Amino acid sequence: MNSNKSPLGNDKAIGPSDSAIPESGLADDDGASAWASLCQQVSKAWPIDRWRHVGVVVGCSGGADSVGLLRALHRLSQNPQDAHTDRRDPSNPVTRNATQTTIGLRNAGTSRGFLVVAHYNHGLRGDESDGDESFVDQLARGLGLRVVLHRGDGSASDEASLRSERQEFLNTVAREHGCRYVAVAHSMDDNVETVLHHLMRGTGPSGLAGMPVTRPAGNTPHDSDFVLVRPLLNVRRQAIRAAMQEINQTWREDSSNTQLHYRRNWIRKEVIPIIEKRFPNATDAMGRAIELQADWRRTIDSLADQWIQSHVTDHPLSIKRSDPSDQAIVIAALQILWRQAGWARTHMNREHWIRVATTINSQNDQRYSLPGDIDVIAVENVVSLTQRDPR
Repeated sequence: MNSNKSPLGNDKAIGPSDSAIPESGLADDDGASAWASLCQQVSKAWPIDRWRHVGVVVGCSGGADSVGLLRALHRLSQNPQDAHTDRRDPSNPVTRNATQTTIGLRNAGTSRGFLVVAHYNHGLRGDESDGDESFVDQLARGLGLRVVLHRGDGSASDEASLRSERQEFLNTVAREHGCRYVAVAHSMDDNVETVLHHLMRGTGPSGLAGMPVTRPAGNTPHDSDFVLVRPLLNVRRQAIRAAMQEINQTWREDSSNTQLHYRRNWIRKEVIPIIEKRFPNATDAMGRAIELQADWRRTIDSLADQWIQSHVTDHPLSIKRSDPSDQAIVIAALQILWRQAGWARTHMNREHWIRVATTINSQNDQRYSLPGDIDVIAVENVVSLTQRDPR
């Protein structure tokens, strides 16, 4: 793989081309190739009929995966009857305010589908971060797409906080642009790394099912209408890069991906290579296992939804006791209720879930508290769940 001087100054862009949008890139889209295969995989995972008439926010870091997703979604949207491009108004420059997301674009309210490119600059890598931002800006404008850039204050450094900042930003862009979907570029490799991380940290059926292709984008009421979608979950990282090279599309490399104090990087750089040295097809095999587990999880969740419909009333959250139900279904239902209520599950372990499920399936009066300031009150035939107000 070649490293070339980028059109963005002295920063490095990776790939065989010297521009964010190579002249040949849009012309070489067809044929039985790595690029055609990528577009087909995205279309299979997320058929265009589901999103061609609505707005989609595409999270783009500038890395190969997110650039590949953006290029594929743009290619799939290029239908004479449905294509919608909207270049940014040069009179509305992107702000550098660390606390204000600046849209500066004309109203996205339209009955036709459109893509909005969104880039969050965490500001953790100095000039390199700025180069990523410039690259995404140029890429989006070259495709004729509206783009939203935002710079954080650089205060967050742990993985969970960084993910939370990015997701909040993407939700804000979706809300302000009237978008239905938020598309992100997690690949099969990312999913395998996530499940391995879950295994080593301790997990249950949900953790073994990996990341879902779609899920609600947020836990708050004003984010309930947004859907997070991951169209690349069944695509290998190397296949995305091969597709980008084929159409001469450059991308950016994040130097922080080599820092092993980040757990995901350690798994990617140290753990998986050791596994694949002995089992060369391990990532593909684990990817298939995750997909099978996800199928089982969807079945359990469907049964849990039915259980919720027959046992739960809202305001306050009350659960009607009846004949004992299967513990796995009750726990799955509780996890759905936690997510819908926006309650933190970080410190909820298996013992906690089993305790609540046992309380629901029994007839004993009880009262106790759970992590996240959740009070459980079981009296006669009703179990109430409430979160205490912070003091």
